[in-house]
Amino acid sequence: MAPKSTTATRPTFLERQVDRLAAPRVVASILFIFILSLIGVGLMGGIPLPRLAGRFWFGRLLNAALFAYLLLAYRFTRQFRDKAIDAFRSLVTLSDEKFDELLAQSRARSTRREWMGVVAGAVFGLLLMRPWRTPPMPHFQQAPDSVRAPVLLARSSPSTWIMSYAILTNVLAFALLGWIIYRALADARLFSNLHRQPLNIDIFDPTPLEPVARMSLSMSVALIGATTLPLILTQDPRSLLRPMPMIINGTLIAVAIIVFFVMMADTHRVMAEAKEQKLKLVRDTLSE
Repeated sequence: MAPKSTTATRPTFLERQVDRLAAPRVVASILFIFILSLIGVGLMGGIPLPRLAGRFWFGRLLNAALFAYLLLAYRFTRQFRDKAIDAFRSLVTLSDEKFDELLAQSRARSTRREWMGVVAGAVFGLLLMRPWRTPPMPHFQQAPDSVRAPVLLARSSPSTWIMSYAILTNVLAFALLGWIIYRALADARLFSNLHRQPLNIDIFDPTPLEPVARMSLSMSVALIGATTLPLILTQDPRSLLRPMPMIINGTLIAVAIIVFFVMMADTHRVMAEAKEQKLKLVRDTLSE
C-alpha cells in the first residue's frame, strides 16, 4: 500500500488521472474497450469475422497493450518511489518543513512541464503514422507485410475506420509514453537533488538507501519491458530492425540506463563521501 501523500507530495493533476486509470480493473476495462473498438471498426470496414479471429489482431493491438502496460508499470514503480521518498525523509538533516518545500518545488516544476511530455508524445505518435501520406486503399486490398511498420498499427488496413483507430491508439499510447519518460527523468532529477542535501548516513548500515536502489531498478526494468511488446505482437520481427522502431526502442533503453545509473551514481557518491568523512575523523583523532 502506498504511503499517505502530504501536501508536498500530493500527486499532480495528470498523476491523479493516471492513478485512477492504473487500477487493475480499470486497465482490464480499457483493454476490453480497445478490443471491442477494433472489432467494431473492423466490421465497419467490411472485414469478415473469420479474418477478425485470425492474424488481423497481430500488431493492431500493440498500442492497446502498450497503453495498458504503461499504466500498470507506473502503478508498480510509484510504490517504490513513495517508499524511497519516505526513506530520504529519515536521512536528511533538514526539518520536515524544509524537506516538504524541496518536494513542493519539484512538484511545481513537474506540473508545468509534464504536459509538454504528453503533447510531445502525442505529436510524435501522430507524425509517426503520417496519415497524410497514406492513400485510401481499395476495399479488402491488403498491403504486403514488408511495407507495414511495427509501430504504425493498421497503417496499411483496407479501411479508413481501421486507419482512424490506428491513429487514435498510436496518439494515446505515445502521449502516455511521453509522460512516463518525463516522469522518470523528473524523478531522477528529484532524487539527484535529494542526494545533494545534508544526509545522516551510517556507513555500516546502507539499508535506508535500499529503497532508492529498488526504485531506480524498477523504473529501468519497466521502461525496458516496454520494448519487448513489439516482439510479441509484431508479425514480422525483422521489421523491428527498421530505423523508426530502433529509434523508439533505443530511446526507451537510453532513458532506462540514464535513470538507473544517475540515481545509483548519486547513491554511490553519498556513501563514498560519508566513508571519507568518517575516515578523516579517525585520522584526525589518531593524529592528536
